[in-house]
Amino acid sequence: MGLTYGAAALPIARCEIGVKEHPPGSNDGPRVRAYLDGHGPEAWCADFGTWCLRRAGFPEPTWNRSYCPSWLEAARGGLAGMRVLGVGEPLEAGLVVLYDWGHDGVVDHFGLLSRVTGSQTFAAIEGNVANKDTGDPACEHYHRMPQDVVMMKALGLDAYRFDGLELLYDIATPIPLGEAA
Repeated sequence: MGLTYGAAALPIARCEIGVKEHPPGSNDGPRVRAYLDGHGPEAWCADFGTWCLRRAGFPEPTWNRSYCPSWLEAARGGLAGMRVLGVGEPLEAGLVVLYDWGHDGVVDHFGLLSRVTGSQTFAAIEGNVANKDTGDPACEHYHRMPQDVVMMKALGLDAYRFDGLELLYDIATPIPLGEAA
């Protein structure tokens, strides 16, 4: 397999680490406006990811690129060649990560997996984070597995990891839902 859009987007994303909103908490600022590309001001994590992916050659999304749940639905629907990753497929740099920070069954944050750090953890580069954070490590699956399983069941998923185009929609290492919780 050749270089994926996500892998090609990583060097672009790395150059953007540390971008902040101006003023803080505004979802605005000169660089943030470039990511938003006429949208917003709004939470800009998915816009940041889209901005990086577009510079790597990914086609302009036909779904709401600013809304994290739209990315998941696009992958479920096979848009732009994306798909939901199956159980047992390996994590790799460049995959897209979607998080459910509120543990309410709705994905609400977007990042690019920058490296696998262990069997249960990974690092990610994300937009719209505080303190120049890089998401390293970005996953607390080992500690939050019971809540994550409940969330995944609420989403109607039968596996614990998502993927698209060579992009990842992931909370953690795949665990069949019937075997957990």
